[in-house]
Amino acid sequence: MKEPRCIAQLLRRENPNPINFTITHGRGRKGIIIRTRKPGVIEKVRRLVKKRGLWL
Repeated sequence: MKEPRCIAQLLRRENPNPINFTITHGRGRKGIIIRTRKPGVIEKVRRLVKKRGLWL
């Protein structure tokens, strides 16, 4: 069985909606830090238009 090399690949495959996040490597005990970013206004409008089928 092929496993993803990176946790980012795993997270992207598990969630049906695309996740906007950054992965940084912490120091010492902090390990891997995953920071998610909230979608901006333009992205929200684009998603809404696509969902409703009004995409030009």
